[in-house]
Amino acid sequence: MEKRGISIGRMMGIYIISVISLLCIAALICAISVTMWLNSASYTEPGKIERDVEGWLSESLFSGEFDTSSFPEEAGCIMISESGEEIYSHFDGSDENSLRDFVSEFENTPECRILRGQNVYLKVNAEGASVYIHYNLGVHNEYLIFGVAALSFVLVVIVPTIIVIRKINKAVKRVERHAEELKAHDLSGDKVNTGIKEIDEISLAIDDLKTSLSDSLEAKWKDEQRTKTEMAQIAHDLKTPLTIIRGNADLLLENTDNDEDRESLQSIIENAEKITGSILEILEKQAPQSFS
Repeated sequence: MEKRGISIGRMMGIYIISVISLLCIAALICAISVTMWLNSASYTEPGKIERDVEGWLSESLFSGEFDTSSFPEEAGCIMISESGEEIYSHFDGSDENSLRDFVSEFENTPECRILRGQNVYLKVNAEGASVYIHYNLGVHNEYLIFGVAALSFVLVVIVPTIIVIRKINKAVKRVERHAEELKAHDLSGDKVNTGIKEIDEISLAIDDLKTSLSDSLEAKWKDEQRTKTEMAQIAHDLKTPLTIIRGNADLLLENTDNDEDRESLQSIIENAEKITGSILEILEKQAPQSFS
């Protein structure tokens, strides 16, 4: 029994179910990974940084002195004395260039709080010094995590899509080559089985056409062979009486002195030669093997 391939409709159904399943698996893996990351020591809550900075400022203003030893690690700080000398700096949790730009921009302004996107800049004045602080309200590596998650979702869609497209494209190309062979009158190719029902049906139709063409060519060849055989028999049948006519005419021509008879006999001989030549020319084209 001939094996039936999968239909394109069923293939697309499997493809859709596969993509949905992979998306669910990817979503579950991402959710587990994010949960583990949120519970790890490397994650710092954005609100905690702001609370730590505000708490440090409150304590410093209450005591009247900036305690640099307790400054939050996740923020950046530059402390400038009244004389304009930089007496303390910390950049572990900040971008130094942006913080120094903030210092230059607001050096001669009173206390302020500036929000630029997720970046917070503070200027606080106390006895004998001005403190410039910067911290970020965003989550560390949040864009990297989002990018990896988005890439995983894209891949679970693209990979199955590429597999399906390549399978269909490969099947179509095989049938196309099969059709090109038929177009070139090459009937020796094997039957193509792609595993896709609709494309295999096209291939089967091409095979039926190939079989029909083969049978037609074989019947035509047999007719030509039969015609050649008949023509060879006709040549044999005509050759003998023409030879006899020619021989008798030659004999009569040798034994008569009558000019009219000789003229008639010469005409018979010439026409017999023409007929024989025409017949031989035709038969040499149709069945040259008969006169070898």
